Amino acid sequence: MKTKTLKNCMYMYKNIWNICKARIILIFVLSIADAINMLVTTFFFKYAIDSLMEERFDLFVLTVAVRIGVLLIYQCIDNFFNTVIFPVFDNKIRQEINLKLYNKIKNIDLYSAEQTEFYDIYNKAIKEADNRAIGMLNTLRGFLSVSLQMIVMLMTLIYLSPITIVIALIGTSVTWWGNIVNTKNVVNYENRKTNVFRRIEYIRRIYYLPQYAKDIRTTNISNILKREYTDESKSLNDIIVKDAKPIAIVSIMASWLFNVVNLGISSIFVGYKIFIKLMSVGDFVTSINAISNLSANVLMFLNIVPEFKQHSLFIDNYLIIMEYQSPLYDAAADQEIPSKYSSIILKDVCFSYPNKPSVLKNINMKISANEKIAFVGENGAGKSTILKLIMRLYDPTSGEIFIDNIPYKQIEAKELYHNISTVFQDFQYYAFSLKDNVLLDTEEFNEGNFLGTLDQVGLKTLFENLDNGVETELTSEFSEDGVNLSGGQYQKIAIARAIYRDKKIIIMDEPTSALDPIAEKELFDIIEDMSHDKTLIVVSHRLSLVKDMDRIFYIKNGEIVEQGSHTQLMELGGEYAKMFMLQAERYGL
Repeated sequence: MKTKTLKNCMYMYKNIWNICKARIILIFVLSIADAINMLVTTFFFKYAIDSLMEERFDLFVLTVAVRIGVLLIYQCIDNFFNTVIFPVFDNKIRQEINLKLYNKIKNIDLYSAEQTEFYDIYNKAIKEADNRAIGMLNTLRGFLSVSLQMIVMLMTLIYLSPITIVIALIGTSVTWWGNIVNTKNVVNYENRKTNVFRRIEYIRRIYYLPQYAKDIRTTNISNILKREYTDESKSLNDIIVKDAKPIAIVSIMASWLFNVVNLGISSIFVGYKIFIKLMSVGDFVTSINAISNLSANVLMFLNIVPEFKQHSLFIDNYLIIMEYQSPLYDAAADQEIPSKYSSIILKDVCFSYPNKPSVLKNINMKISANEKIAFVGENGAGKSTILKLIMRLYDPTSGEIFIDNIPYKQIEAKELYHNISTVFQDFQYYAFSLKDNVLLDTEEFNEGNFLGTLDQVGLKTLFENLDNGVETELTSEFSEDGVNLSGGQYQKIAIARAIYRDKKIIIMDEPTSALDPIAEKELFDIIEDMSHDKTLIVVSHRLSLVKDMDRIFYIKNGEIVEQGSHTQLMELGGEYAKMFMLQAERYGL
């Protein structure tokens, strides 16, 4: 086992040991029990047959009693550990490993998480963390159990007939040869099947996911899906016929040779020793069993050892996540936002993703405290990116952002998050209670303020009329009493979060996109009212809603091309005025 593989595996086993020492100790206990059980099973036939051949019925009964006693004790231990004790321990291990990972993920900045390579590592670590830890315990159990059983079988064969060890190893090498020859073929076979299965799974998914339900019932898309499913099923049959045959031939040959050596040659050899009175009939049965068991355990050992390498590859991903130090969460950045700050300043700010064109170019602006500003422009202009920089979800590629004279990089990112309320177009809601969905565990619950917030966004009456009130679970995914709301109602919950948090700075990215025009206007009035003593920064495509802002910035191709009040920009007659007039004609304003 290579040094890195050993180091990685020992790291994870040490973590598991710190969480639940008993789980690892009991693996050793069970592995020893496995070896004892196999030893007793192997020698049972020797003493049972020999006692009958010698007409010692009392010895035969004792042999049977010992075998049954050991087997019952072993089965009790094995079943109790695996059914009762280990699931409790495993749940504890999963919980601790997941919580540790979840705590770390919260401290990984959005910019890093959005990078393809890092996201792939991040995704694998999250998906595999808990089950991989249990898988490593199962691998350890297999490794220890098989190793001890090999030692027991080797000692048995040395006691009975050392030469039979060579026969067992020859049989094993034949099977191992078959596995090696087939490995590449099996991998290619499984990869080709996987590609087809992905397509079949995609078709199956379309039939049960709710977003496709209307198309399936109102169009003939089902005919296309059935045609594609039939074609993919035929492709799968072709792959099976072509690729499975050579795999089967090699497997049959390896199995045939294994049986010839392990059963045929060993039986003849041991049988001859009985014939010349060097072994008893009981020795014959015991030897054949020991040869078979040794061969099987050697093969299992050879298959188990590579599992440590597989575990190590996962642990590489896990360690990258756990050891990652985000530049946004620098412990040395200990400056606090002044209780009465005067402005947010962006100075020569540029931003680009790796190996991609610039998203923002030389952004310069000063946003005064309690000022109301809006970013407008076409899709992809860079408006939302500016918001993310102001929130410090990203750091600029070049240039700098300040609050008063304090550089952003001297302020810990979480300090900024604590002082900003946000509403994004792609907000999320969760299958938890309404209360949890609004609070997001960021504030102490004040029932009066909470109900007042619901009343402001027009949700109070709806939830007051439900049996569980604000404890009602959103969506009916896990609760029959849960409620499924409209897109606009869910968006009102997102806005309620910002109102209830009551922070110095409010940032909103298309906050009313899911609302009808009347509800949109009512809610925007609420937003303006709640922000009278706060800084409000909004991105919106609906220019009629932002025309009363103190300043409007028109963003195009990552640059500020126009700025000023609505009146000033209309008088300018530039990009903003053209967009406003187009919308005015569309909505009859």
